[in-house]
Amino acid sequence: MRQFTEGYLSLYRLSSDAVYRHTPQKHQYLILPVQMLASLYFIPLTHEEGHRSVLTNLSIGSVSDPLFKRGVAKVVGVTDLTLQHLRDTNLPEYIRLHTAGLESDYMLTKREQQLVAFGQEKLKNVIGDFYPRRLGIAFYFISSAFSTKNHIEAEEGNELERDIVGDDIRGAVRHLHRPTDSFYRYTNYADLLPNERKYIRKVGFWSLLNIANPMLFGKSTFAMTQNLSMSFGLGYILVPFGTMAEENIWISYRNNNNISLCVRQYSNQRNTFWGAELALFDKLIGRHCAVSGSVQGWKQPQDLSFTTNKGTLGGAAMLRLGYRMYGKTSSPFQWLSVDGNVRVKTEGFIPEDPSLKSATNLAIGISVCPN
Repeated sequence: MRQFTEGYLSLYRLSSDAVYRHTPQKHQYLILPVQMLASLYFIPLTHEEGHRSVLTNLSIGSVSDPLFKRGVAKVVGVTDLTLQHLRDTNLPEYIRLHTAGLESDYMLTKREQQLVAFGQEKLKNVIGDFYPRRLGIAFYFISSAFSTKNHIEAEEGNELERDIVGDDIRGAVRHLHRPTDSFYRYTNYADLLPNERKYIRKVGFWSLLNIANPMLFGKSTFAMTQNLSMSFGLGYILVPFGTMAEENIWISYRNNNNISLCVRQYSNQRNTFWGAELALFDKLIGRHCAVSGSVQGWKQPQDLSFTTNKGTLGGAAMLRLGYRMYGKTSSPFQWLSVDGNVRVKTEGFIPEDPSLKSATNLAIGISVCPN
């Protein structure tokens, strides 16, 4: 999920910057509407890949079908028996199969805001994606909670042509409350019991936290002093055991001290558990070495259960080292960096992390900053 969204965002930023560079100033007012239309086309690519990434991590083959057909984009190619077995043996992963699309959308917008807050990207280059994606998250929650209309009316005759989950939110809510119920994929509003409708309305209201963000109102950062600026934002998504709300603050000092602080509330059916994350981004040490790192800790429901009142402590850490090589004045890039990244985590849920189990991930990549 993270790899796909980072690749998408890099291409979106590069293309937006190129369009602004080559469009006369008097016509640039046309760019934002075009950006937003393009984003509406591309959102299903990253959203459906978020769903598919859960299956990929579990070594279950599937096919992303992200182009709208009768108003629906899908992930297909999985049998009912495979999905039912996943539900019956690993409910948290099955619930995440529903929630990963919105998880991907949310984390992509969070990364966009971080880039702007740290002065690493211009607001105009990402706002055309931020607007429809962040508003789309809230719209999906609200429409699932308060509309009786169904996104998909009936299951296709061929099970391999069916979307893996149907309505993400209604399906997650039904299976959280009734994990041993008779199996079918597409959850309609009429299928929800009164307590499930009450719960889905609650998450619908809380989803409005996603639009409590200054970037939606054209304000990217707040200057506190000449050398200090900050930005903030709230968020709310479904997770494998219920919901996660978070409060984010980004602080930039002298352009080389970029820090983020995130406080999270993890909630299952009746209990709330807390977590926090502190991160440092792209701290230059000398001219060539850039360091990023983060630490986070949490208490999440035991066994990622929707019903338990017991919690389990967990944590994670990340360290990334980059070596920058600077281009000449005539070069198309300011610098090129070779990066190495290591992540370690205990059992638990982290947005965009592929596994709910304890894991160690290593990655090597290249970053480019164009002129």
